[in-house]
Amino acid sequence: MAFYDDPSGLTHYDALGIFYDDVSPVPAGRKKMKITLNLSKKSILDTITYCRLIVQKLTGNAKFPAPDPGLPALTAAALAAETANTAYESSKETTKELLTTRNEMWDAMNVLITNEAAYVGPHATTAAEVESAGFTATLPAGPTVLPGQVTNFTASTGDNDGSLDFQWDANQQAKSFELQLSPDPVTPTSFAHKDSVTKSHCTATGLLSGSRQWGRARAVNGAGKGPWSDPVSRIVP
Repeated sequence: MAFYDDPSGLTHYDALGIFYDDVSPVPAGRKKMKITLNLSKKSILDTITYCRLIVQKLTGNAKFPAPDPGLPALTAAALAAETANTAYESSKETTKELLTTRNEMWDAMNVLITNEAAYVGPHATTAAEVESAGFTATLPAGPTVLPGQVTNFTASTGDNDGSLDFQWDANQQAKSFELQLSPDPVTPTSFAHKDSVTKSHCTATGLLSGSRQWGRARAVNGAGKGPWSDPVSRIVP
């Protein structure tokens, strides 16, 4: 490397102790600038572009004659990051193809297992025989029993005039519920069917505002109908 000043100190082309290949010192008393990078908010492609822009701007920049790290290092880093990102993006497509193939092979295996079960089932007479082939026997369902009585049956005023809201506890044995209403006073034959629902709540509409209505509900399943809930009453809004 050539020196414009003689390091031996014997020959000087400029001031003592200053060599033109040295890094220029920061002038004393000058406030250093802070730089906002926000690298964590940039995508990898944005960062690669940003890195190359820095190289472009610093190349031949008289204000910053000796970048540290050197510009070749930044250039190489941008290229390495770009190459790695390209390989990663390509691998995602390959992964999709592999996943599709894996799922197709999985489905084909399931078809064969299902067909094997269809062969074993008719040839087995006991659960032990089914299990000896590696399968699990399906036990027959037990008899369906009548659902229990509906509990915590309550009534409240509905959101609209002429309506009442009814709700009660869920019943695991129930397939559906029946709701009956009766005007006041209640008699042995005054209750009439109002609605059938599958959830443990119901809104009865079209009722006479200002009248008192009684309601009751019961659970229903394949075995039949359970007992009625205790009746409750409410004045229709």
